[in-house]
Amino acid sequence: MRILMVSPRVTGIGGVAQHVGRLIELLRGDGHEVDVISVEGTPHVPLKGLYNPSFMASSYLSALARRLRGEGYDVAHAHNFPAWPAASASRAGRRILTVHGIFSSQHRELHGALAGSAAGRLERAWARSADALTCVSRRACEHYSRYARRAVWIPNAVDPEAMPREGITIGDPQVVYVGRLSREKGVDVLAEAAGLLPREVTLVIVGSGDEGLIGRALGLPNVRYVGYQPHEAALRYIRGSRALVLPSRQEGMPTAALEAMAMGCRWWPPTYRS
Repeated sequence: MRILMVSPRVTGIGGVAQHVGRLIELLRGDGHEVDVISVEGTPHVPLKGLYNPSFMASSYLSALARRLRGEGYDVAHAHNFPAWPAASASRAGRRILTVHGIFSSQHRELHGALAGSAAGRLERAWARSADALTCVSRRACEHYSRYARRAVWIPNAVDPEAMPREGITIGDPQVVYVGRLSREKGVDVLAEAAGLLPREVTLVIVGSGDEGLIGRALGLPNVRYVGYQPHEAALRYIRGSRALVLPSRQEGMPTAALEAMAMGCRWWPPTYRS
């Protein structure tokens, strides 16, 4: 089978990147031919507010160029709505859209009601145009079932055998956050809550993005910010911690939570919106 995979990222510590990267590896291992369109090989603007729109435009042009060259696929598989224009422009027998959260809710949280309303109109039209839509959380599947021809809930998964055996512990007891530093991830709430932690508890923050959101926590003696780390190192910080904290305002099914549970690290607090 010949497959075109379209995703904003296929490498890095992000949950979507890990999901898609592993899927590509498994498909190729089963003998399928997989072509990829992602920011790793497509021009884009790596700035807040321009990242997704620039990828959407450049990936669409890349898919259109492939179509004009006569390249065809059995399946075009897009991950999240910014990847959908490219998948829909491709020559493919079936076009599948996988969503890792609720597009309109994320835009409303990040950019306000007007942006959320515009994203809602787009997601309804694009969900209807997909041959099938898969969701990583039950809540997202319930939401998109109202629009999609066919919506299927396929939970995220991780391989327990791929988890590291040794952890990185800076202080014991240690609590860790792993993810982007962005508002929808709730890291501003994390920074505020850090001041309430007992001094004997060390909070380790792993990730990159808007460091201003965690500014109030950086001067605390029991907070360690280690920035971006390769996926293997990020997992070792989870392995070395008593608890993983995910204060997200919006999530799909966070890979970091699954990885933490696979390593016996508690997920604290489990209050995200699935």
